[in-house]
Amino acid sequence: GTEMGGALRHLANLLSVLSVQEDSREYVVLVRESIADLKVGENIRLEVVSNKKASGKLSRVFGDVISLPFQLRRENFNAIVSLANFGPIFSPIPHILFQCNPLYYCGYYLDKIRGKEKVEILLRRRLAVESMKRADLIVTPSNAMADMIKKTCPVVKNRPFQTLYHGYDHTPALLIDVKF
Repeated sequence: GTEMGGALRHLANLLSVLSVQEDSREYVVLVRESIADLKVGENIRLEVVSNKKASGKLSRVFGDVISLPFQLRRENFNAIVSLANFGPIFSPIPHILFQCNPLYYCGYYLDKIRGKEKVEILLRRRLAVESMKRADLIVTPSNAMADMIKKTCPVVKNRPFQTLYHGYDHTPALLIDVKF
């Protein structure tokens, strides 16, 4: 599917903030074709990824785990922000990873599902955990979700977490302050 939920809200707010930056940096944003008509500033370059590639299970894993780290190194990026729960497992540059899907960490939900659906959710969670283990910052839409992740996946409980609410006001005081 092409639904991105909270990640789309974060993307829109992030793009609006980056569009008004007064420095000479160029921001490269990979977006799926279904949302490629975003309004952005001159300092932002959108690279469009097909919906099939962005949402296909195997192509997304291959892209995040294999292709993306090579692209980051080849094109000399300074940092990466992954808004949709997964990202590179081994990033050659600083990585900020957003976790927006609580279903991966909800014991109640996992106890209710069976079969293929449960296997898929557990595999997605495993990929998210591997990304989180090495991310420089993990961003969640609530403190409760961060706590749920830390409880369900204790291997990441000592990683740096930050809460950034989905409907945030994008004034500078509310932005995550990360130095690279």
